[in-house]
Amino acid sequence: MYLEEIILNYDFNGVKKSIYEKYGYNEIINIVLSILEKSSNEKSQSNEHFFIALTFILDSYIFSDFNKKEKTNFKMVLKKNCFFDNISKYLYHEYNIIKHNTITRIGKFSISTNVKYLENAYIRSYYKNNPVLAATCLFEMKWLKSKKYNGFIRKLEKETNLINIITLGSHYTLNQYNEKRMKRLLNKCKNTFFQLFYDIDYEKFLNILENFDLFSTNIQYSNNIKEWNRYDYEKIIKYYIINYLEIYKNNKIDYIELYENIYNNIKNGA
Repeated sequence: MYLEEIILNYDFNGVKKSIYEKYGYNEIINIVLSILEKSSNEKSQSNEHFFIALTFILDSYIFSDFNKKEKTNFKMVLKKNCFFDNISKYLYHEYNIIKHNTITRIGKFSISTNVKYLENAYIRSYYKNNPVLAATCLFEMKWLKSKKYNGFIRKLEKETNLINIITLGSHYTLNQYNEKRMKRLLNKCKNTFFQLFYDIDYEKFLNILENFDLFSTNIQYSNNIKEWNRYDYEKIIKYYIINYLEIYKNNKIDYIELYENIYNNIKNGA
């Protein structure tokens, strides 16, 4: 079996260091980068090979039989091969799934100097236009102890708009939310967007925030949408909040058909 096949058949049960002893660090890293490049160019929302290859590298560090010294050496080899420089370009990919996988994998390596990639992507690409990726990016920045993290949060709390509300709320849910902070955010929503939030209680607010990532992802996947601009996201958010209970009351509706119909309703201003 060729090395590329071995990597793409990874079963997520941990990586054995014997594969590195057989093929060498540099060869494996180069093959993984090649897989990432090829799969990122596929016009597909799933990009399964991208996820597998990136997880293989992460698990080589986290879920492998390397000892502590060997894991440290593995990180040094990744840096020497400019691995993180190479994958940072995928933070700006056309498909959200590629960007999301790249954000989380960079974060999970727990290399503090890598936080610069996430900070730059947050400012340049996610902050104003993509609340789901912005929330995920903030979560990983906090994990990596970003010095800019607190400033990003303060700015979101100061500038009240629908994008920032979903970003903050989604981020709070990822961080095992503080009830006092979540209720303060809900009160701000009621004060600023009364018609949208007037009948939403705390529990419903939590459910809305916890499911928005899945909702927006399903619409993009079902309709083969690469990315939305800020205006589109605001329309999606308004529709989602108003129709939340209606959307999820019937789980028997065909998955693809449901989200195709929802997107048509949004485009037509329903």
